[in-house]
Amino acid sequence: MRSAPLARRGPCPGLNTLANHGFLSRDGITTYTEMIAALQNVYNVEFPVAVALTMLGFVFDGDPVSEIISIGGSEPLVTGQAGEFTGDYGGVSEHGTFELDVSLTRNDYYLNGDSHSFNGILFGMMVETAQSTSSAENPLFDFNALALYRSQQYDRARVENPWLYFPQLALHNYGAATFLYNTFPSSAKNYTPDLETISSFFGAVQLPNGSWGHVGERTPPNWQNRVTPLNLTDVSTGISDLYAAYPKPYGANVNGVWIPLNSTSSSATRKRQSTSDLLCGAYDEIIGVAEAAPQPFAMLQFVTEKANPVFAAVGCQVYSMP
Repeated sequence: MRSAPLARRGPCPGLNTLANHGFLSRDGITTYTEMIAALQNVYNVEFPVAVALTMLGFVFDGDPVSEIISIGGSEPLVTGQAGEFTGDYGGVSEHGTFELDVSLTRNDYYLNGDSHSFNGILFGMMVETAQSTSSAENPLFDFNALALYRSQQYDRARVENPWLYFPQLALHNYGAATFLYNTFPSSAKNYTPDLETISSFFGAVQLPNGSWGHVGERTPPNWQNRVTPLNLTDVSTGISDLYAAYPKPYGANVNGVWIPLNSTSSSATRKRQSTSDLLCGAYDEIIGVAEAAPQPFAMLQFVTEKANPVFAAVGCQVYSMP
């Protein structure tokens, strides 16, 4: 089903698909509980994975008291309450939070001020890369294709975006890329990440002139989700492997001049953990963002209640409320 004209949609094809099928509210305003359930029921991710993904969205772009977030743009009067704002209300589309530069099919914000809308040129470039790593007739959006395309996108952005920002947090973009071959492919088609599948999830349609247009994101016909639930180890290993295939330095273009960034996040210096494990690093990032929220006590209370049990179970040293 196509989204309603005023429905909120954002840069994440997976979330847009869930809303278009009604697993998230069709208006794009969803709750913590609804998002957790949708990720588990549709994409068959384990509860800890659903919590980690949802929490990353909420600490940047949602409200910890109402537990509401927009999967698209800013909706403060819907996700919060006038005179009682307790969170950040940019929605998933807000640049520099959950949405970052070097996307698969979205522009860098600096280039045109729109980093959430589908870009058919970029999708076509991704198709061409998949064709080069598999076959022109049946391109596969597998590990090889996505590793190479992420590398190409980074290299392109270094040249084209004079204000590119690529922090360590950008690793979650690598996690999003793994969804193309870990969660989008249908178990009924032997988990094949083919063009029919990926174009459906991205809402990409090829036009008579060969370019790519956009319709509502949806699951392909007769699609069936993965049989084995995706767990946190799958996610962290997937991110590490995809990044390691073509490792890129963290940094930023400052008016076209490249400035390297330390690969250790500032939050990690608080030494809340004894290892540099990627999952615990993500937890530290969540805590760091929560501490900087407009109402940090409310956000930290939300995070410790929802996320601490999940991350403590994998050995992370978790934050305790004062």
